[in-house]
Amino acid sequence: NLVSLNDKVTFTIKVKNTGNIQLSSVNVTSTLKGLNGASLSLTNSPVFNSSSSSSAEGTLLVGEVATYTATYTFIASGVSAGGISLTVTSTGQTLGGVGTSDLGDNGDDTDGNTLNDPNFKSRFAKYAKLPPGIGQQQLTEEQINARASQLLSNAGL
Repeated sequence: NLVSLNDKVTFTIKVKNTGNIQLSSVNVTSTLKGLNGASLSLTNSPVFNSSSSSSAEGTLLVGEVATYTATYTFIASGVSAGGISLTVTSTGQTLGGVGTSDLGDNGDDTDGNTLNDPNFKSRFAKYAKLPPGIGQQQLTEEQINARASQLLSNAGL
């Protein structure tokens, strides 16, 4: 197996307001599944860490990025699943109360999101089995992207 019991994966989730109006009631939800399709549960659901313009949790100014983290520690069902796939959805409202949402691309075009968002960590977790010890290291986004690119390239994806 490429993953083992107690391997820990920390997901860094970034939500950006790409519109032209401030958002409020910003919320992040997630669904974790094994590569075999089994439903799994995060050890820690997404938690707000910070935002690039110092807005409070739940508010995103135009162009602002909010950062959340979530963790999963592999248990037997996760190991037997051969890897994991995290799908993240962010929702929010304009000041006028109009709702908006975005589903991070997970490589599954049947879920309504056919755009290949730059949500590389979800694609990485979905298509490339996690290498030994990846959850044991504190990796930068660039290191994760480099490893994921190499694994996807090796897999012909």
